[in-house]
Amino acid sequence: MTQHHNKDTARKRVVWLMLALCVIGFFVALYLTFQHYTGGTPDCSLVQGCEVVTTSEYATIFGVPISLFGTLYFFALTIVLFAWLQHGKRAFDAVAGILVISGSIIACILIGIQIFVLDAICLYCMTADSISIVLLFLFFYKRAYSFLS
Repeated sequence: MTQHHNKDTARKRVVWLMLALCVIGFFVALYLTFQHYTGGTPDCSLVQGCEVVTTSEYATIFGVPISLFGTLYFFALTIVLFAWLQHGKRAFDAVAGILVISGSIIACILIGIQIFVLDAICLYCMTADSISIVLLFLFFYKRAYSFLS
């Protein structure tokens, strides 16, 4: 029972870390969405590029800002992770897996567009994209820990 309890506690710690990252990602994406709808430009003081990235043709899909999709992604993942913490069902784990895999693939594409197409970096965008990729690694770490312990 102690080994099972320790394994369960470790998995829950990883999920809590994922939740914290989701909250950060949510607010970063929400800020970018707010800037889009108010006509503002994110203040990127360390690098020049936020305006190039957030006003490019790649910043929206059918007029909807990519950041709004990011906001919804982080919100949905937060709900699913909370549900997993409460109920521990495999279905929640599977949905979380689908979300983090698709989110990290999209994040890699968006990073590639910034670096190779636009030749500009938006720190806020990179933060949200990096969080998506870290969430993927944490998800698989949580899964692997279940099997290896």
